[in-house]
Amino acid sequence: MEGEKTTFSLMPGNQGGQADNAPTIPAITRPVMTGQVSEEQISAWKKQYGQVFGYDVDNKICYLRSVDRDTYALALAKVTSSNPSLFSKTILESIWLGGDEEIRKNDRYYLALVDFVEDLMAKKKGTLREL
Repeated sequence: MEGEKTTFSLMPGNQGGQADNAPTIPAITRPVMTGQVSEEQISAWKKQYGQVFGYDVDNKICYLRSVDRDTYALALAKVTSSNPSLFSKTILESIWLGGDEEIRKNDRYYLALVDFVEDLMAKKKGTLREL
């Protein structure tokens, strides 16, 4: 209506003398992704494994820990000249903590995740030189 003023509240509900019919803006919430776990679960994993990583794609998420020596050695032992992809498969199976299983089972998600395997190896590069 002409001459009528609409007031918007940034807080839910009626705030500080605003008209009872004033629209409110709902609180912004993060969307829940398929496979998402609680902050408590993430904290428990961090306590158990140290670093925890989240990988998300198409509103799906999975959680991974960093690669340790034992996992790396196991992956190397499974590599054959006829199937070198067993290295990445073994790594991902070993460091997978939880999340949407479709990321592991659907090739287009899985192959994209494989690209990050090296990033998950907590390596610290030094300098090698002949003395």
